[in-house]
Amino acid sequence: MSSLNRRWWIVLVAFLALAGVRVWIQRPQATAVWAESLDGLLAGEPYREVPIEGNALAMLGVSRYRFIEVPTQGSIPVWLYAGYYSDQQDDAQIHAPEHCYPGTGYQVARSQSHSLANGAVRELVVERGAERRLVWYVYRTRVGSPITALGLKRDQVLSKILGRSRDAMIVRASTPVLRVETIELARARLSELWMAEGASILRWFDGRGGRGA
Repeated sequence: MSSLNRRWWIVLVAFLALAGVRVWIQRPQATAVWAESLDGLLAGEPYREVPIEGNALAMLGVSRYRFIEVPTQGSIPVWLYAGYYSDQQDDAQIHAPEHCYPGTGYQVARSQSHSLANGAVRELVVERGAERRLVWYVYRTRVGSPITALGLKRDQVLSKILGRSRDAMIVRASTPVLRVETIELARARLSELWMAEGASILRWFDGRGGRGA
């Protein structure tokens, strides 16, 4: 090995070592306390808690979560789920809704990007017999807001390279699509929820130093 190549190897090893130290230093020591604050977000009236228990919760591998039903005009339910993962590891990955819904008997009839005033979401239409649901979701990382599992993996790699926290979350909203209504009416219900309660959840995540912190 030439002296020039040796110097390059020394520089590379030193860089990787410093990056590792930086990640360790930047990892917030108060992560657990901060994550607990999600428990009190959007709590109490008019929201109704939807518990996740037993095997379902264990399979999610989530650090903290909020799952609530939000009241709407006409008493048509709208659900909001937020799952926070303190560190994306092999045994604690965010489950993509495209995989979760089929596990409960639904079939994904449609999956596409849908643009909103505050950014894009992934839109699913899932069906189980005569039942249909409209689903929106987005992931949030310290480097972006991907709407696909591939995009999430990309952000994980980028966060590691940049020495940023690899914590992440998913925010998902859903509502039934009634037989007598169009997808546009169901979208209107979700849009109201997403711009209010959904935005509140995303601000909570960004509040921990903000994205890219």
